[in-house]
Amino acid sequence: MFSGNKRGMTTLQRVLGIVVLIVLVATALFMFVRNTVDDTTFWKNYYAKDTALIVELLHASSGDTDINYNAWDSSKLLQFFLRSDRMDIYDYNPEVSVDRQLATPFRFAHNNNISVETNNISSTYFRIVKRDDKILLMKDALKASFCPTLPITSSNISSKKFFIDSSNQNSLSLIAGALRIYFQRAGATIVFSKDDADVSLSLQSHNEPKNILRFYYANSIERRQTNKLTCMIKNKMVQSLPDHFAATESEPIINGDVDRELVNSNRIGLYIEFGSELELGEFSGKEHIISEQIGKTVEEFFK
Repeated sequence: MFSGNKRGMTTLQRVLGIVVLIVLVATALFMFVRNTVDDTTFWKNYYAKDTALIVELLHASSGDTDINYNAWDSSKLLQFFLRSDRMDIYDYNPEVSVDRQLATPFRFAHNNNISVETNNISSTYFRIVKRDDKILLMKDALKASFCPTLPITSSNISSKKFFIDSSNQNSLSLIAGALRIYFQRAGATIVFSKDDADVSLSLQSHNEPKNILRFYYANSIERRQTNKLTCMIKNKMVQSLPDHFAATESEPIINGDVDRELVNSNRIGLYIEFGSELELGEFSGKEHIISEQIGKTVEEFFK
């Protein structure tokens, strides 16, 4: 009797062990497939190696160098952390510091006569700079950037609903009004609530010099599409008014950022900040150029 129970318990333990093993294997496969599907693991390793090798080349080079770099291919926003002897890549997560994350590192050889300024970038578009025997990452972008080809969910702008917002500053109000007219003529619908919009554009100003043009995008399911639209608008505006703008970095709108909640966080949302020169009449008579360039770029984006 006891012998039979003992054999039964041994069989049960074996079955439970097999079940636990299956669950562990299934979980590991799920995590692998998930990272494979969005390419996060692959691109973190790729960018860690790629940027580290660039820094290594800068150590071996002579003179100053300015390299425009983009990380568009990753399906998720990454954080680049330049250390004294390596490049560390982290997932972008404003709620979790890098000290609490596992880095994807890649070491580089370095020249003791050249210093590395430890800093980090949370952007898909930045510069790797060697200047005065110092290497660092810089957020301010060069005047033009490569905008990747991404699939568009709809190619018909007339099916889109636009929410256009601006500050009460005269030039921005004129630009916003002209944009509403432009999109209406293109067959799109203008709505007066960001929650009803497919595309939200907010035009604001800041107190820094005229050569600063900032873009903040909604960190949403449409982030990649908004990122591409940002890239296209930056290039178009810099090309059309080269004496007025120098494009800078694009950054996500952080949850809880009340000042930038005017864009719809669930759709394509873009918040554009113009420099203080806008308030000094620097753009007087040029509002139609800005609105036309933004309008044409958005229309081209949906083709």
